[in-house]
Amino acid sequence: GRAKPGLPRQHLCGAELLSDMNFAELSQAHVGSTELTINGIGTYISAAPRTLIADPGSAGAITLVLQAALPVLALTYGHARDTTLVLRGGTNVNFSPSIDFASMVHVPLLERFGVPVHLTTVARRFNTQHGEQGEVHVSVTPPPDAMRLKPLVLDDPGAPAMLEGVLFSSGGAGHVG
Repeated sequence: GRAKPGLPRQHLCGAELLSDMNFAELSQAHVGSTELTINGIGTYISAAPRTLIADPGSAGAITLVLQAALPVLALTYGHARDTTLVLRGGTNVNFSPSIDFASMVHVPLLERFGVPVHLTTVARRFNTQHGEQGEVHVSVTPPPDAMRLKPLVLDDPGAPAMLEGVLFSSGGAGHVG
């Protein structure tokens, strides 16, 4: 069990986003809730461009909300047009994948399935910055003929072609030593 049982703000934010993405009804959802219900999943049929905002009001991990949203985007992208998510919170939070991991691992993997995901880090924020929020924009603009996922075959790992790293600091350049 967790030290604080129940639904934290960032998880509630993720549930609200999933509900909005699917035009579903969300009930019993509040901070601290140990149970919630989403009714209407699978009724996502809008072809109109949409922008949905997920803002937990804290520096909670953007990537946790993103992990909840990516499968829905992947499974509905053939039916939606120009879906944009504006995710606010922390981009680099303890005990959560970083936004760099999402952009260098999750997004390329979805692209191999044929899902054209575009992820832009607008503002990077850490969980130690007194509640300041980062912002990430995620968009999916499918081609007109995209109606299902491509199969992913992983039978040949190949040879490593490149090694990349990301180094950044929450302080100014003078803090790097």
